[in-house]
Amino acid sequence: MGGTTNGSNQNKDDDLARKLTGRCPEATVSFAGAEALCLVDTGAEVSIVTETFFREKLLSRGLRLQDPLDWMRITAANGTDMPYMGYVELDITVLGHTFHDMAVLVLHDLPETAARSMREYKSRVPGVVGNNILRRMFEQLKDSHGRHYDRKLLEDNASWAQWITILNLYKATQDPGDVHSTHNGHIGFIRLQRRNPVRIPAGTVKTLKGKLRDECSSSADIEGKDNP
Repeated sequence: MGGTTNGSNQNKDDDLARKLTGRCPEATVSFAGAEALCLVDTGAEVSIVTETFFREKLLSRGLRLQDPLDWMRITAANGTDMPYMGYVELDITVLGHTFHDMAVLVLHDLPETAARSMREYKSRVPGVVGNNILRRMFEQLKDSHGRHYDRKLLEDNASWAQWITILNLYKATQDPGDVHSTHNGHIGFIRLQRRNPVRIPAGTVKTLKGKLRDECSSSADIEGKDNP
């Protein structure tokens, strides 16, 4: 009887966890030949790697740590300062495409007093890809493959699907007027091609297909936010 109760409570906890949390987009990026799993964040202005990753993977590649910039202050989403050691300039590679001379900040490791779960996460995911890299990726891929770069990349490698969704979201957040807008950067209301409501957890990206009045079928990249 006790086992049944515990099992029921565990199911409730798992269900609540799925409602309260969402998995953020993660992808593998090569920093000067050293691969790292990174959080891809269209809300981040800068890209970072941890101090441990820099010391263990990048120092041996002859990369020089530049001093911190006096005019640059890095803050977390909650407004607290994020002290960083400096920055490095290096080439990054994503699915065989190299983007040269990118600047990446090197953040100090979390202190031992930080939550164990956070320290373990930083060990597993030591990098963040922010808008400075996403901007270069978008511009270079568009220049190399044309306006429909996404179709060409997918034809060559289906693994580009996640990156293309993220880059489309980046494009929409940076230039909302570049989607043949009708008023203040908005196309209009989209009627989804499904009746059931769609839940988008915080920190995730989903592509939803729908119809616009007086427009053909379209799709939209929607990002879940921490606040409703």
